[in-house]
Amino acid sequence: VTFNLMRNNSKKFKLLFEFLEQQLKHKDAMIDLGCGYGFVAFMFKNLLNFEEAWGIDIDDSRLEKAKKYVKTSKVNLEKDKLPFPNDHFDLAISFGVLDHMVFWDNFFSETCRVLKPGGFLVLSLTNLSSWDSRFSLLFGFQPRHIEVSKKYLVGVHKYYSIARYPVGHIHTCTFKAMRELAKHYHFIMKKSYGLKIPYNSMLIKFVDALLHRFPSLAVRYVICFQKSTH
Repeated sequence: VTFNLMRNNSKKFKLLFEFLEQQLKHKDAMIDLGCGYGFVAFMFKNLLNFEEAWGIDIDDSRLEKAKKYVKTSKVNLEKDKLPFPNDHFDLAISFGVLDHMVFWDNFFSETCRVLKPGGFLVLSLTNLSSWDSRFSLLFGFQPRHIEVSKKYLVGVHKYYSIARYPVGHIHTCTFKAMRELAKHYHFIMKKSYGLKIPYNSMLIKFVDALLHRFPSLAVRYVICFQKSTH
């Protein structure tokens, strides 16, 4: 999913990498929170020329494969302490992970702890206030990004043709709520980009092409936060 998003939004990710390249003062170590198979962490490490990259996940089978690309550690991001000292990393990334978690306080507090002052956090996830969620609710349909069953996808409009099965999205938040929560944990937004989704329907693809430019309306977004130096 992440690589498809990057391919469909290559210009915006190019801008993100250029920004990080300019802003990162040090490139000693980075961490991927919810690394999956390690591909995204490996890509960030190489494109930004980091000395060291770590991948964190709760799934043993994924971590086993991720070991080929990055150093790994098994951690439950909802409740466990990250096995690193304070002010250790220059960059943290997390793509499509928070949607699968109930509460995000431990994630943000631990990320803040292990990031150096002035370090960066790059997040990407689904948007509760997206244009498609607003239309879905208006006409009585379930927003695609909030699932109520592990077995069945229910209440979602038939025109939402991508992933017609549960993918484990417990819940998500609005773009505004994300910014406010991050601020409580000493993160200030520096960049944000709405992401384009590869819909099959030409009409929906047209609407998304117009509205994804606004992160608060985009189906998915990517935000770059910086940890406060104070």
